[in-house]
Amino acid sequence: SPFGTAFGGPLDDDEIDAIVTFLRSWEANPPVEFPPEIISGPVASTGREVYLAVCSRCHGSYGEGGLGPPLSTTEFHASVTDGELFESISVGHEASSMVPWGEILTSDQIHGLVDYIRRLDVVGAGPTPEGVSFSRDIVPIFEAKCAGCHGALGGWDASTYGSVVNSGDNGPAVIAGDVEQSLLAQKILGTQTFGAIMPTSGMMPEDEIQIILDWISVGAPDN
Repeated sequence: SPFGTAFGGPLDDDEIDAIVTFLRSWEANPPVEFPPEIISGPVASTGREVYLAVCSRCHGSYGEGGLGPPLSTTEFHASVTDGELFESISVGHEASSMVPWGEILTSDQIHGLVDYIRRLDVVGAGPTPEGVSFSRDIVPIFEAKCAGCHGALGGWDASTYGSVVNSGDNGPAVIAGDVEQSLLAQKILGTQTFGAIMPTSGMMPEDEIQIILDWISVGAPDN
């Protein structure tokens, strides 16, 4: 609507000039926090890894929101289709700090990102435990953090579902539905009463630990 008195508004020229001067002052000291600069480099392939690497800085680690809007609410998921979400990620939004990730990520990475965002639960809760997949979420963690030592050398074996659950000198390593009593959970949390924390290089990132605990808590499905 018109604000100048010449067009029927309430402000005279001096008042409009004062507003313009005030807005110009934001150039040196903006009243908002700009998103972090994008650091170029290799980007992981799974939807969860891509989200944590490039989306969580603005949308929160669990989609709770921050510089960007929340992605974990029922309202958000009801308002957008998978196709629209893919397009939004790919081309970005000119009127916001959302960059066109299609220039950086592959189509497969964006599809994986869409799938992961769809698994975000209520604000702050992270991925729904029921949505955890052994093949999609658990295996990549074991391959990256465990398989180098725990393969064919005896003891616990991270190579197959059966060996993950049942192998080990003190097996079974996983008691489906019982996080507290599962040796695997104790080892990655550092609560075991014998031996060292696993991996021996130090505790895994919290999000990876939580995914493994969620998988155990919902019955350690072979999915």
